[in-house]
Amino acid sequence: MANTAGPVPKPTPMEEFVLETEQAVIGLMLRSPSKIRDMLEQIDERDFAEEAHQTILAGMRWLVGQGKPVTPFSLPPVLGPDREVSKGVTFARYIQE
Repeated sequence: MANTAGPVPKPTPMEEFVLETEQAVIGLMLRSPSKIRDMLEQIDERDFAEEAHQTILAGMRWLVGQGKPVTPFSLPPVLGPDREVSKGVTFARYIQE
């Protein structure tokens, strides 16, 4: 039986820009732990188009609510360390890159 799904469409330049911008915001938050609480007051999961980024932001919000530090090492266990962002890429690997 032939594969009818076809190739995955290439993202448009705007979709790539949105993805890179969301990655930059998450990266900035992880590099600025003293600012995370302030940043979480300004943005919401719905501000992100990418579902994985919504999940990461929700994990950050949960850690802050628990009074725990948000780091590239504390976040993956909250998100599910073996849970995949995309095929073969776990949240742990995605965040640490």
